Amino acid sequence: NRSRVATDEVWNAANGDLQPRLWPNPNDGEVHLQLADSDNWHLQLIRIDGALVAEWSGEALEVQQAFEAAVLDLAPGVYIAKCIHLGNAYHLRMVKR
Repeated sequence: NRSRVATDEVWNAANGDLQPRLWPNPNDGEVHLQLADSDNWHLQLIRIDGALVAEWSGEALEVQQAFEAAVLDLAPGVYIAKCIHLGNAYHLRMVKR
């Protein structure tokens, strides 16, 4: 599916890094987040109404694991995973069924 690739895997032209990926979407609680290997990530999980649900900072693997565990307990709805790395913010829309 070409449109899915275009939204899930986008290259950052400024530094050549692969932007964060989130799949499957929508999901039933089991979700995967891929962040570039680095220790400078900050992630905010935000409800669609703007309320902050949770946030994490640290190495990519630690942030990924904490996020994936938290999604299991979320109520169904639409969320935004705001991933911040080296001054760049990436917004990933996620639907939990």
